[in-house]
Amino acid sequence: MTDGGFNAGLSVEPSCAVATVGVRELTVSGELSRNEGAVVILIGSG
Repeated sequence: MTDGGFNAGLSVEPSCAVATVGVRELTVSGELSRNEGAVVILIGSG
């Protein structure tokens, strides 16, 4: 991920990583605008 020129990473439980892919796919398909906000709850373990 890139955030304001900085590289960022996420460490999450694998099954919840699907939610981040969903947001990306919604953005690519145009259903979610890059100007809109989205909240995705991610958990990490280990």
